[in-house]
Amino acid sequence: MKRLSLSIGLLLIAISVQAAETNQVRNPFTPLQISLWNPVQLAPEKWDVLGLRLNLLYGKNVAVKGIDIGLVNSARRFEGIQIGLFNTVSGMSMMPFSFPTYPTSTGIQIGSINYVLGNFDGIQIGGNVNSVFRRVRGIQLAVINQAGDMRGLQIGLINNARTMVGVQIGAINTITESPVPFFPIINAHF
Repeated sequence: MKRLSLSIGLLLIAISVQAAETNQVRNPFTPLQISLWNPVQLAPEKWDVLGLRLNLLYGKNVAVKGIDIGLVNSARRFEGIQIGLFNTVSGMSMMPFSFPTYPTSTGIQIGSINYVLGNFDGIQIGGNVNSVFRRVRGIQLAVINQAGDMRGLQIGLINNARTMVGVQIGAINTITESPVPFFPIINAHF
């Protein structure tokens, strides 16, 4: 048990140092965040978490890079592994007189409901719903999968994408901007 604790501690320090050295730190940061319910958490929500975040009920921070575990996980930017009942990444930046920019979150999301407002690269495994507002590069596995621009694989009861380069496997498969916008069992567009 001591070796496991030491290994986790060293991993948290390594992630924090690596991120700080590569100038990925935009805000004050902590290698460990424990949240009961925002704002009852070790570090304020304006801080980044570079390491491990444990959300007993609900945690919210600007960015999480590392492992994010809890009931409800919320961040504007995310890189790593996110495990929870409800995972949301809802970052969007608006500059005056310009179009909104959407950050890209990368990693693995595992939860009953996974929601990303911007872009997502990686794997989403949802018990019920995976939803990405903008672009997905990877795999979505859930009862219902939704993506704006999908490049990869969707497996679920209901799969929906506006555009697709890849394959959908499920009972209802829709690709809005496709010569075959609906096809049961398997639908694909390349």
